[in-house]
Amino acid sequence: MILRLLGRLCGDHIEIAVARDTRITFRGPGGGFTTAAEVHLRRSGGDWVVSAVGELDRPDRELQRVPALSEAPGSPVPASRALEALLRYGIASVSGRTAVWLAFIPPRVTAVYEATPETITLAAFRRAVLGAGAASCDLQAG
Repeated sequence: MILRLLGRLCGDHIEIAVARDTRITFRGPGGGFTTAAEVHLRRSGGDWVVSAVGELDRPDRELQRVPALSEAPGSPVPASRALEALLRYGIASVSGRTAVWLAFIPPRVTAVYEATPETITLAAFRRAVLGAGAASCDLQAG
């Protein structure tokens, strides 16, 4: 609770925008990028682990693509877990900070989310942003 309060007071400001075509844009003090809202998983022992996020330069048969904004039949993990992994990666990438810094001074996030009937709800998106380590999330429907 104290770390979230500290983040609200002096954490970096990160902007996230999710478009109807399920492309997600991250902007922050360390730069910005846009990618597809998907993660790619690899089987490790008895569990699935995130191997890549966003678009792949070339297909890899060993990886399973999981959409991060909608539930996919037969997916090995729920969309909420995939989304949280994608958001954690995006926030860390554009913050310009180390993982240790982000753990102690979490960022503030402003997000615009253009939901469609096929995508997850605004409340689920907010939970994923906070689960990815943000101190706060000012979420607006697009």
